[in-house]
Amino acid sequence: MKVYFTAPPRTLRDFGPQIKKIYKLIGGFGYELVSDFIVEVNPDKYYRNSQTEMVKYYQETMAAIKKADIVVVEVTVPSMAMGYVIDKAKDLSKAVVILHLKARQPLFFSAIADDRIQMVEYTLPTLEKVLKPALEYAADKIDTRFNFFISPKIGNYLSWIAKKRKLPRAVYLRRLIEADMEKNSEYSKSE
Repeated sequence: MKVYFTAPPRTLRDFGPQIKKIYKLIGGFGYELVSDFIVEVNPDKYYRNSQTEMVKYYQETMAAIKKADIVVVEVTVPSMAMGYVIDKAKDLSKAVVILHLKARQPLFFSAIADDRIQMVEYTLPTLEKVLKPALEYAADKIDTRFNFFISPKIGNYLSWIAKKRKLPRAVYLRRLIEADMEKNSEYSKSE
């Protein structure tokens, strides 16, 4: 399972040990980290980057979010960029873990009502204890990709539905299955 972990680079100035420990723990739990930017960046140099370098960083960040199954964001130090990262991950239906140090809860994020997004408070001594279950919960929230072959006739129908109802084909199929699940009393009893 792939994880993208990030934080504002200036976080390293005051909370470097926390950032490095989070990164190390995620890898230690067996997750594949898709970027080492946050543990390799020099914050002072980063904030003096040229426009070209910032465009490159933005593109790498977007690619990392897309590649990851889970996005972990440390927000102890407030940052509009981290809000954007969280929103982008949410738009891409990624599971998101928002970490913050005790007594530094970001109020804005606490208003997000989405079961794929968790806000997790930690201290350095409790980090391992709270991070592992948060990642496990996030892993349970990841959609499963399901591919199958269909006839051209069904493909044409799904394309027609998509155009007529302005609804992605996958959403249409998901709704059909969910409706059938609700009606199926035998399945309801097995849950």
